[in-house]
Amino acid sequence: MTTEQKPAPVFWYMRDNHTFRKLTGSPAEMVAQCLEEFDAGYNYGSLCVSHVPGFVKGVHASGPDHREDFRLTALAAIDAALVAGKGDS
Repeated sequence: MTTEQKPAPVFWYMRDNHTFRKLTGSPAEMVAQCLEEFDAGYNYGSLCVSHVPGFVKGVHASGPDHREDFRLTALAAIDAALVAGKGDS
């Protein structure tokens, strides 16, 4: 019997201009990095995740007036993707 190890989820913030920033650390740290992008003017980007098959949940930023909504939704999405990425062990 072989046990295949799944790659860990990888998170990215896609900026308005479609360049990417890889996010690292805890979920709260990753969201803080997204908010740094907000502060740099990229407040219409998206949170992206890879290596989680079947997990499709777009978190799209909707401008500076919706910063707190994005923060809460992104945090929940990162937590959910980490759980989904563990799958059946």
